[in-house]
Formats: sequence, C-alpha cells, structure tokens
Amino acid sequence: MIRIGIRADASVRTGSGHVMRCLTLAQPLRQTGAEIAFICQEIRGNLIDLIESSGFRAIALSTPEGDWEADATATCASLGQADWVIVDHYGLDWRWESRVRQVAARIMTIDDLADRRHDCNLLLDQNLVEDMDSRYLALLPATCRKLIGPHFALLRPEFRLASQKHRDGDIRRIFVFFGAGDPDNETTKALDAISLLNRPEIAVDVVVGASNPNFDSLSKLCRSLPNVTLHRQVGEMA
Repeated sequence: MIRIGIRADASVRTGSGHVMRCLTLAQPLRQTGAEIAFICQEIRGNLIDLIESSGFRAIALSTPEGDWEADATATCASLGQADWVIVDHYGLDWRWESRVRQVAARIMTIDDLADRRHDCNLLLDQNLVEDMDSRYLALLPATCRKLIGPHFALLRPEFRLASQKHRDGDIRRIFVFFGAGDPDNETTKALDAISLLNRPEIAVDVVVGASNPNFDSLSKLCRSLPNVTLHRQVGEMA
C-alpha cells in the first residue's frame, strides 16, 4: 500500500484553498488504495474536522507558525516513512522539503507563486501565466517533473462536466465567493454592488467558510435582499 502524507494548512488569514484542493487530490488517490494522512497546524480556522469527516486521518501540529525547522521535525516524527509527501504551503520551501526527505521517498510540491526554491520530484502549478515555461527554471532540481498550467487543475469530476455546458447569454444566477475567511469582507462589498443592479429576478448564491468572521452581519444582509441565499462551509466547491 502506498503511504502519502499531505502538508497543508487552513486558517482565518490564509483561507481554505490549500486544504480544499488537497482534498480534491486525495479523493482519487484514496480510490487507488493509498493510505493518506493530512498534517495541519492547529490554528484558528483550520479544517481538521472537515478532513476527518471526509474519512482521512489528520495529524495536528502545534509548532510555532513560521518555524520551518520545527515544522519539518514535527512532520517527520508524526508521519513516519512515506512513499510521497505532498506539500501545499507558501511558507515552506526547499529547506523544509530537504529535511522531510529523511522520511519521504518522493516529494510533490503544489505552488503558484514561483517565489522560492524547491527540492521536489514533482511540481504542480495549475495557473495560467505568461511565463509558464520559464518561471521555475532556477527554482527546481533538474530532475523535477513539472505539471504547469490549467490543464492540470485540481477539479472534482462534477466541475469538469459542468464546464462542458453552454450558456445562452442571459444572466439568471450569480455566484459570490471570496474564500473561506474573506478577512477584508469583500463579500459584503459584492452584495452591495449587486443590490444596486435592482434585478430581483436574478438568483444570488453566496458562499462563506466556517471561519468567516462576518457571518452574522452577512446573514442579516442576505435576508434583507431578494432572492439571495447564503451557504456556509459547503462541500461542493471545486
């Protein structure tokens, strides 16, 4: 059985995107028979409960944020030997990855910033940028395999099927989502702008995460607007 460790965090400040896309990757890996464990910082806004409710083991770290050495040491100690370690974390780089190689046969890094070196066997950057072919040239080992571009986007099957549908041009529904945490409350700004349209026939779906600090005020605002539905911590996100 292949053993895989996934190092990713969710928080009020950084949102839930890293953990959610790793969950999307973990689902088909589990179907192949892989044994998967998530390693996450136990910080405000973490999604450890969601990971466990999805049927995965979650290891909680209590190391200081920003201390890559303590993080790597705790990850190695709690995970044990693994065939793959997948890391999706903007605060970790080649130093952490090199240290974790003592327990990982191979390392996969998920990144989209291209602002730091990596020591990995496989790199995934699913974004569309102008310098796709060159942005990691000086940041990766020569032997690293690169999966770069939206063709490699981590989407669940239902979203791939939905992308094949064609619109007729009429706007009948608006979807609003600014991340799980939305610390700057962009959701409220968007709803204020939508209300200025004065188009009550348009259905509006608003999604927020469980860690959104403005949930109470958003709930009140959504109730005051016609045809607006507020959804909290839904699982049907890409």
